[in-house]
Amino acid sequence: MRLEWIPLLLILFVPSYGSGLQFESTRQELKAELGQESVRVTYPFEVVDSGGIEILDIRTSCGCTSAKPEKTDYAVGETGIIEVEFEFGSRMGEQKKTVTVVTSSGSALLHLEVMIPRKWTLEPRILVWNREEALEPHSAILVFHEAITAEIVKVDVPDTGYSVDWSVITPGKAYRFEVTPEKQPPSRYVAVRVVAREAGGELTTIPLYLRRF
Repeated sequence: MRLEWIPLLLILFVPSYGSGLQFESTRQELKAELGQESVRVTYPFEVVDSGGIEILDIRTSCGCTSAKPEKTDYAVGETGIIEVEFEFGSRMGEQKKTVTVVTSSGSALLHLEVMIPRKWTLEPRILVWNREEALEPHSAILVFHEAITAEIVKVDVPDTGYSVDWSVITPGKAYRFEVTPEKQPPSRYVAVRVVAREAGGELTTIPLYLRRF
């Protein structure tokens, strides 16, 4: 699903000194909906350089973000937009992206902040054992978003000295994972991968990280 969103915050008439462009806003903040896969926004501008400008390059801070102008050459007083699209992928939570617009007069920095709803939360994300403590079981709780029902279909445990037991707290909503070191595990991060199937059949892989110091 791809939706275009109206920014929640607009800071009007922000000059981007040195670029020859005056943007209506250089920063946009959006809140996505659950299941949304991307956002597309525009940054309107006016050319204020008396000699006009040429857009030479547009650089984004992430491969998940793309940006393009309507054209590259503008006379003074002309208006235009920079269109930016951000593909979420598996990202969740607060995301901050930047776009650098390079012109024949200088450059302008645009900001995009998107809050992506979390399909699930896992607390804690990392289970840690210190060298001095006994190798006792540690637990983590997985809770799905209120709009999602999911069942655990597989738990992949690497052969590195840990065992994992899991139980249902609330069917389709919450699960407990208890991890026990069976021997002295290596002093590095290990990932247990929990695979869950949502009601619509979509599979989600959730990593639970283990570490011994």
